[in-house]
Amino acid sequence: MEKNKINIFEAIVTAVIGLVVIQTFLEDFAVVMNWDLTAARILMITGFCFDLFFTIEFLVRLYNSRFEKGALFYLIHGQGWVDFFASIPLLILVSGPVMISFISSETGMMNGLSFAGFLSMLKLIKTIRIARILRLLRVIKIFKSIKYADSSMAQRHVRKIITIGVSCLVISLLVFTLIFESSVLSKTSGLYDVQKSKIESSLEKSEKEGNFDKIISGLSRFDAFHSILIIKRNGRTLYTRYSKEIYDSEFSQDDYEYRKKGDLEIFFEIKEENKAIGRIQSGDSLIFFFIVLVLILSLLFLYSPHFALTISDPVYVMKRGLEEKSYNLEVKIPELYKDDDIFKLAALYNEGYLPLKDRNLSSEEHSVLDVGLADLKTLIDET
Repeated sequence: MEKNKINIFEAIVTAVIGLVVIQTFLEDFAVVMNWDLTAARILMITGFCFDLFFTIEFLVRLYNSRFEKGALFYLIHGQGWVDFFASIPLLILVSGPVMISFISSETGMMNGLSFAGFLSMLKLIKTIRIARILRLLRVIKIFKSIKYADSSMAQRHVRKIITIGVSCLVISLLVFTLIFESSVLSKTSGLYDVQKSKIESSLEKSEKEGNFDKIISGLSRFDAFHSILIIKRNGRTLYTRYSKEIYDSEFSQDDYEYRKKGDLEIFFEIKEENKAIGRIQSGDSLIFFFIVLVLILSLLFLYSPHFALTISDPVYVMKRGLEEKSYNLEVKIPELYKDDDIFKLAALYNEGYLPLKDRNLSSEEHSVLDVGLADLKTLIDET
């Protein structure tokens, strides 16, 4: 009964891994294809749910490992480190903060703008979101439950190679993008920061010179201020570009930025900045996605048969030959790999052991036959 529960749990985890790979692809594809806000929010919520699910799964496996081979064995040899990197860091650094900001503003942007200061402090999240490619590590776990070869040795070795190859590739791509892409993103956002600083200085100067109200009244006519959404002074809204309904329907929780100087509060639109950052990251993520997919399929369908041909199949034939008296099949030695150690051993098996085995088998058969005829002759004489 307990084993059935474990099998059901593993089947659920495998199914969810398949879903999260699809979700990861769609999340980046939606940004590149500029899908509407509703679809983006659904993908964001599902991404958070998946990260939460795998975080709980990791913690449960870590706890249960104490009663089996130990937590250290699970983390090192049981691919627990894969479970960790594909869950907790993503929940804490990526989907968790985004989900918190979404919940805080779910009643509408006008009610959630007070939370904008928190979003400004977490601006680094936009760069860290490239860490979503860590979700691709989860595909490694699928191969624990897929039997793609008769040999358990072949399955283990191919899984090991896939684990090392995919994890090294994903982590290398992550480090590369965090280092080099962050410089590109900082330049992109730096252009917007310069504009915002000019706007802040201009409004502050206008306030000191006494023509602030005039600037506010004609704000919509100034192209230089096109990024301003809302201006507040002493908590009172002096200017808003859009209605509450537009904010609710067209702005996500991170499409605006909050600045405060004295009693002046300014909310800037950063949609274009987000789109620029999102397209760079999502485009890279899709490229990484297909690279990882090609790598896994190549190892699975190209390397796995090669491993079987050159390692597990010869071992299988020699093992049966040693165990079974009547099994005398020779190991096929490909000309291309005849100098490999395994096939040198196979040559000794074919040319040395099998002839000896045949001679011994023949001797045993003759001995049995001689005893049988002698016994029969004695029986006849006695009769």
